[in-house]
Amino acid sequence: MSPEQLKAAMHVLAKVLNERWEPKRQDDRSFAFPWVAGSIPLTCYVQINPDMEGFIFRGIHSLPFEPAKRSLAAEFIHRINYAQPIGNWAIDLDSGDVRFKNGVYFRGGELTENMIRNVIDASLFFVYNDIMGFVKLQTGGALSDAMNARGKDHGVGTTKGMKVPGRPPT
Repeated sequence: MSPEQLKAAMHVLAKVLNERWEPKRQDDRSFAFPWVAGSIPLTCYVQINPDMEGFIFRGIHSLPFEPAKRSLAAEFIHRINYAQPIGNWAIDLDSGDVRFKNGVYFRGGELTENMIRNVIDASLFFVYNDIMGFVKLQTGGALSDAMNARGKDHGVGTTKGMKVPGRPPT
């Protein structure tokens, strides 16, 4: 991807993000923006990597898991990732940070507005679907409670920097 192509793709990405959020430019390849899944705030990060010709999404849960609950979170992640059609959850067992990861390679092609929208919206859908399971575990719930919380409608929240409610399109 040439510098000119990166600049054009970043312009398209900024346009898409500015429709719904007030993104913060991180560097010449990435933006961060706030999003709320129900009432749970997350920091989202998107990046165009011209070297690998990839578009990357990360949704970072704002509250790390305490050490005693990290193995339970890892078990939960293992169970939900197995059936996950795209993207995946991950935990850093040293810090307790949890994030959803997704992306697309456009190798040899063009990163289109439609590809950007599809990656972001699909990612937000799965974050919304699963986030309350993580909250259940963090508040003392059992693995079965977390599994049962998945896919439930837990309302729509808003946060500073968002221009629309937090529920992704279905």
